[in-house]
Amino acid sequence: YQRRVHGVATSAKELSALQDFYASLNGDSWLKNTNWLTGDPCLAYWQGIDCNSNGNIVGIFFVRNRLNGLIPDSISNLVNLRFFYVFNDANDTGSDLNIVYKINPQLFKITTLVDVCMANLQLTGSISSIISVSLPSLETINLSGNYLSGTLALQWENLPLLRVFEASRNQLAGTFPTNINSVTNLEIFDVSFNAITGSFPVLNGWQNIAYIDVRENQLSGIFPVSYFAASSYLQLQYIGLNQNPLLVVPDVCIRLPFCFKPTVQYAQTPGDSVNSLTAENQAFIDKSTYYTENPTTNLPQYICYNICLLYTSPSPRDATLSRMPSSA
Repeated sequence: YQRRVHGVATSAKELSALQDFYASLNGDSWLKNTNWLTGDPCLAYWQGIDCNSNGNIVGIFFVRNRLNGLIPDSISNLVNLRFFYVFNDANDTGSDLNIVYKINPQLFKITTLVDVCMANLQLTGSISSIISVSLPSLETINLSGNYLSGTLALQWENLPLLRVFEASRNQLAGTFPTNINSVTNLEIFDVSFNAITGSFPVLNGWQNIAYIDVRENQLSGIFPVSYFAASSYLQLQYIGLNQNPLLVVPDVCIRLPFCFKPTVQYAQTPGDSVNSLTAENQAFIDKSTYYTENPTTNLPQYICYNICLLYTSPSPRDATLSRMPSSA
């Protein structure tokens, strides 16, 4: 990716930061490094670099480009940086992948940031301490598919415009902090496939939330019924709760297609006591019905949506679902 603005050279400080970036991430071995270290980043169109009309570096974009190493501390000298996209797609394989071995909190000291995507890079380190200053413009953080540890005890109050937080498939633990309620613009929250414990809190500040995914954690207690109330959380389209063995799901969730439940070991069927099925291939639709991994074709559409998404869709977010009564 490369957007370019012509005419003004960058500052010596920002030029030096990009030179450090190149050296620290083994730039000579990148798949594409067109014009790097030649002339000025903005005037010579360095691969993957976006400049504004004042010669400031505002974007870094590298997908599957064989970057390998560490983000240097001098990254914080790119004081006008808005977009930082260094990542791999989830299904990427081969020798051209980007690898960044550790998350660097210095990146998150750039107060102009809007989007940060560092997914599937093999990142290590604690996520808890990455936010230390106010980031008034930051809208997206995607750190999925790494080896990050720590808890969700971020300084959420420093992220007033955050809309998307994705940290699935890491090694996060601990419980939900109370200050997570302060991100009132949040729309997508995905921490699935971690080891987060405790109960899921009632977050009244999350009235814009559309997507909650906490599958494959260690949550316990009762999932709050208030998320399904007719007068609140009106944007909510998807909740993923599967594989939290100690989590209790309220009846109203069981009857809503967009609420995905924990699988269970036994399911009750009409006119029968207990029908034994494995936890891997069935789950409740409601108290008297179960479905299997191979549903029959004559099921109502709203039930089929639920089944197909749960077992076959790699991205449930792509489906258009809404709240439906159990009689739909």
